[in-house]
Amino acid sequence: METAVDLTPKTPLDPVAYARAHARTYAGFAHMVRWFALHIAVDLIGILCFIEGSPLSGALFIALATALLVWGALTTRAAINHRMGEPTVAAISAAGQPAFLLDTSNRRAAA
Repeated sequence: METAVDLTPKTPLDPVAYARAHARTYAGFAHMVRWFALHIAVDLIGILCFIEGSPLSGALFIALATALLVWGALTTRAAINHRMGEPTVAAISAAGQPAFLLDTSNRRAAA
């Protein structure tokens, strides 16, 4: 005896919220792809320096490549907010708002 399983969501999906979430995800992905590509390019230069016999230069390039990747990861949220037209840290602090109001996603969900 087979029973049918209803896989439809209990609440309908909001197309505007879905499109906004998709745009935010794409903005973050595109930002990280750019920084990762830059990381790989600088990393390859560092490896080339090691192969050519300059270990100090190679170590500096590899350290720079790691710093670029970390910087890209740390600035992802700011890049998403900039791409989506949301206020940045500088705009919020210039307006004199408290720092806990920085996360605008929670304010929208509560409203």
